[in-house]
Amino acid sequence: MSIGTLALSWLIAPVLFIVAGLLLIIKPPKNINDYYGYRTKGSKKTKIHWNLAQKIAGIYLLASGIILVIIAVLALLLIKEEYLFNPFLVFGIIIFELLQFIIMIIIVEAKLKKIEIKEI
Repeated sequence: MSIGTLALSWLIAPVLFIVAGLLLIIKPPKNINDYYGYRTKGSKKTKIHWNLAQKIAGIYLLASGIILVIIAVLALLLIKEEYLFNPFLVFGIIIFELLQFIIMIIIVEAKLKKIEIKEI
């Protein structure tokens, strides 16, 4: 594997986060659906839940994608090339990217639960 391939693989998830975040911010799905947008049981409860979930998820995805790109670029610039292929480093970056996605779900679902509490 070359350094270019490694760099590309480290940037795939962050770039997807950025694209998905921009889509949810610029063109959020107007109606509740099963195909596009942040889709969970909680987000599909009402139109208010749906719209809030799209907004929060879009902002979080965009912000975390930008942060992940910065981290990947800094790692590629600052870490010696022979260490970049260390399986623990590669695995750590993958886990960190997955954690960002899980944290987004936790944050969005917590905000949606707050709406339910206020409605009662």
